[in-house]
Order: sequence, then structure tokens, then C-alpha cells
Amino acid sequence: MKSRILIYDSKEEDQVQKSIVPAFGANLKSIFPFSNLINEEIQEGDQVITFLSDEQLKSFLIVALDRGFELALLPHPKMIHGIKGFGIKSDLEENIDYILLDEKVAKVDVLEANGVPVFNTILIGESLSLMSGSVARFGWQRFWQRLSYFFKLF
Repeated sequence: MKSRILIYDSKEEDQVQKSIVPAFGANLKSIFPFSNLINEEIQEGDQVITFLSDEQLKSFLIVALDRGFELALLPHPKMIHGIKGFGIKSDLEENIDYILLDEKVAKVDVLEANGVPVFNTILIGESLSLMSGSVARFGWQRFWQRLSYFFKLF
């Protein structure tokens, strides 16, 4: 059995304690709230499970890539680009079940721009395209964003 460590967003403490920790049960070695200082307790061979927002994940990935961590990502409510970029399903329980299957690890390349990981898209300059991909969750938000792009053309 793998040694698993959970690093989570401290703002989501309730959901972590109610949903995530019980689902993993005895499979978790330890849990830590996210901070920019990564605990030295994480050793090579440990699987690090993250429940972090996009911004927190970007900070963590820089360290994780340097130290060669094996990562498993859980869908956080504010991880919009990470979910799309890494192809993570938005159902939390389904992801936990998949992690617990203990399948083979896939290596992934991470695109960086100016030393910062890029998850979904990168834009140079200002986009005035009506076809640009929106990350809004709801259709009506995407509609208003595209409408505002249209009016910016004039």
C-alpha cells in the first residue's frame, strides 16, 4: 500500500474533514494544510494528494516538480483551469475511488511560462476573439463574456 499524504486548502477544512479524510480512511499517512513551506516529512515514494485551488496548485507544483513527488489531484471548487488542463473529473468521490485503485502512475509534462506552471491556456496580449474559450461554469456567464468581447471590438 502506498504512503499517502493529503495537502489541502485550509479554507476548505470542513469539506476535507467531512468528505475526503473519511473516504481515504487508513490510507492516509498524514494531512497538512497548504502553506508555501512544504514539510520535510514528505519523502520520495510518498503519494501526495492535493485539494488545492489553481493558485495554490501552481505554487505547490514548482516544489513538487523539483522534488519529484508523485501527485494525485482532487477537484477543488476553485481549481477551474487545473481540472480542464489535467483532465480531472469534477466528481470528488469518483476521483478518490480512482486514486485508491492504486493504478500505474502516468508522467505528465507541465508547461511553464516565466517559471509558473500553465494549466489550461496561455494568452499573450488581449484577446478580442468571440471564439475564445471561457472558463465560466455556467452558460449564461459564457454568453455575457462573449457579448462583452464583441462590444470591445468597436
